[in-house]
Amino acid sequence: MKISDMKIKMKVIKSLIAAIAAVTICSTTLIAAEPDNTVFLAKTITSERKVDVGSGYVSVKISGQYPQSGNAELLTAVRQWLADFLSHANQGEQPMFATPPELLGNGRMLVRRCSNALIRTSEAEMRGPDGEDWSCPYEFDISFAPSYNSGKLLTYTFSEYMYLGGAHGSTLLMGQTFNAENGEMLTNENVFLPDKKADLLDLIRNALWEQYFEKKFPDESLGAALLIDPEVLDLPAGNPQFGKSGITFVYQQYEIAPYSMGHPSCTIPYSELRNFLSPQTLKLINLR
Repeated sequence: MKISDMKIKMKVIKSLIAAIAAVTICSTTLIAAEPDNTVFLAKTITSERKVDVGSGYVSVKISGQYPQSGNAELLTAVRQWLADFLSHANQGEQPMFATPPELLGNGRMLVRRCSNALIRTSEAEMRGPDGEDWSCPYEFDISFAPSYNSGKLLTYTFSEYMYLGGAHGSTLLMGQTFNAENGEMLTNENVFLPDKKADLLDLIRNALWEQYFEKKFPDESLGAALLIDPEVLDLPAGNPQFGKSGITFVYQQYEIAPYSMGHPSCTIPYSELRNFLSPQTLKLINLR
């Protein structure tokens, strides 16, 4: 899924301020995604920077496991996916910076570019034409890492907390599963059989209630927990996330439920999804 195609938009607060000071810390450690599955090696990259702006500040924390070596097609696909999110980390329509191939090959530089861009764009919003002092902080906390590696499939997750003033911040939780052989991204469109979507949504509705909402509303129903009519529930805006025990479906804040409900999610075992999956997907999870 391209960032420009995502319907989920976070609110952006516009205000005014001035002056700067900065601290940056970076470190790297080589790690493997999974002990028994060396599809690729990932390098841990961390960066922390805080810039004072008037009586407020901009804080950017980024920590992630960036693909370092392995299958070339898989490396390129995962790196591009991460770069797309990092270049849109301010949740804007347009990328904050370009992501040419040479940048994708340098995770540390990519993270630094993201941090600098978030500082720059935040300062521009906070200063304003009148120089009015704005004491509210801007905070960004980003992390990404592989969550599942079967040898045939690799799943990466991306999380971003963003606070731009107001009562609370917003958190984006996205995941993407890749075909480890060729880097192809597994999407709602190529994973699930289109003529089985209605039945699949019934399965998801039941799983959301049993796994996520029932404990919060034991005497209610799914309709009481959602912002929408359960009958019009669609697949999440993000793609399905493959894991050891099944496929996880994650909805974003406000996508189907109030902010207080967090990120409604459920995991459905592969055995229950067999009749809903494309032939290619069944091969990738060894169900034929």
